[in-house]
Amino acid sequence: MKKSNRSTIGVIAAVLLALVGGLLLWKSSGTAESDATQAPAEEVAVLVAARDIEAGESASTMAENAYAYVRVESVPPDQKLPGTLGSVEELAELGLGRNVTAVAVPIGKQLALSDFVVVGEQATSALEDVPENVFQMTVALEPQRALGGFVRAGQTVAVVGSFDAQGEEPGQTVVILDEVEITNVQAEQLLTTEQTELDPLAPTLAPNSRMIVTFGVEVEDLERLAYAVEFGRIWLAHQGDEATTDGSEVRDRENVVVAVGDDPAPSFGDDDPAE
Repeated sequence: MKKSNRSTIGVIAAVLLALVGGLLLWKSSGTAESDATQAPAEEVAVLVAARDIEAGESASTMAENAYAYVRVESVPPDQKLPGTLGSVEELAELGLGRNVTAVAVPIGKQLALSDFVVVGEQATSALEDVPENVFQMTVALEPQRALGGFVRAGQTVAVVGSFDAQGEEPGQTVVILDEVEITNVQAEQLLTTEQTELDPLAPTLAPNSRMIVTFGVEVEDLERLAYAVEFGRIWLAHQGDEATTDGSEVRDRENVVVAVGDDPAPSFGDDDPAE
């Protein structure tokens, strides 16, 4: 091969190598720029349950003992759920508003505003299907008047009404409603986890506030219940499947209080028992 031909081939090879190198450099630059454009955004902080948290737990208690209840984690923005709390300070603010957990929060779940409710607004139980032909009436009762706070939706109860003396009429107590179904129950304040972690053999704690109880009743029972709540006091009594109100009557001092001296002395016949 002539020398001039070899020189021409060398020039062409050099040009091709330069083109290939430039192409590779351009592609590499484009890839780097693309990677920079697609780099993940800065992560955000979220508050996560560090343990299983029961319903009714105070946000204030959780904030004061944050190490036992929550932990802060960093996640990409698209993994943060709507309304999720981002700090213990936000949890403390909920505590100032007397918020408690409305539902049980499992360990590892992001804590969100929707998990909390102001004390007094949380329903503890409610029937999903209430007959359309009944009236629903709600009354507030102290725990001792509502089965110690262990009253639940779907439960059947008898309602006992007590009325103060009026004029010459003595105070009276009587069963005013029979086989009444409870359709909803709320508590102004539920017990915290610390309050319920007791010795299994110890007495259970009752709610430390009123129970808000809703009844499903017919129209005549609606009127009796309203009257008793307005002008007297009521008690709830759990009514078992075989419990009836047979033998019920209006009770007052005369047929409730029995003096010992009113009972006749036992008869021993004609014989003197001392003999």
